[in-house]
Amino acid sequence: MLTLTPALFLFLLATLNLDLEPLPESSPFLLNGFTSGYIINGTYCQNFTGHEYCTPITLVIDTPQNRMVTVFHNIGRKIIINNNTTYIIDYRLFSNCTIVSGWNYSTQSNAYSQLVSTPGSTQLGLAEYNGVTLDAGSCTRPIDMTLLSFDNIILQQRWIYKGTFNQFVGVAQYDILTLDMVFKTDEHYFTVPNDCTEPIDYCEIIEK
Repeated sequence: MLTLTPALFLFLLATLNLDLEPLPESSPFLLNGFTSGYIINGTYCQNFTGHEYCTPITLVIDTPQNRMVTVFHNIGRKIIINNNTTYIIDYRLFSNCTIVSGWNYSTQSNAYSQLVSTPGSTQLGLAEYNGVTLDAGSCTRPIDMTLLSFDNIILQQRWIYKGTFNQFVGVAQYDILTLDMVFKTDEHYFTVPNDCTEPIDYCEIIEK
């Protein structure tokens, strides 16, 4: 079960009088479920084999244009998933812009639909989903993922990968008070560096 933060708790208190229908058992998560798109900010913490760090995070879901961005602010990492391809920009790890071959917004949406709802989830209210699937940065390595949403807006995510010699746990908690549901997409989120005209293959590097 994911963590109920104070901001999320206050938000949910305001919805207690809603008569919410339960989700059918094992319903898939719909990345396009909130059709107008949204921007939400929060905190991401990662533990990789005992080394932990946290950073502010921004999630942009631009449903009308079939694209999304995740920005990890303090570490300079950005994952841009658009209708055609996926770029991962992280100059701490790579000397050049990287591309995830064969991965795009449709692929991401299909992967997230492998996450299914747990008992107690509701149609338009709070819902928890979990399962084993792929993500933009996992390449061919399946990961355990848990996702908490409200009306198809992602509020929390947890990724767990257990390798032979290492373990990765990442948790993103978004602050519902920062939610922007009526936005004119700021294109700077989707701007890629000049070296993305000749990107290197992300999965080819990390799976060596």
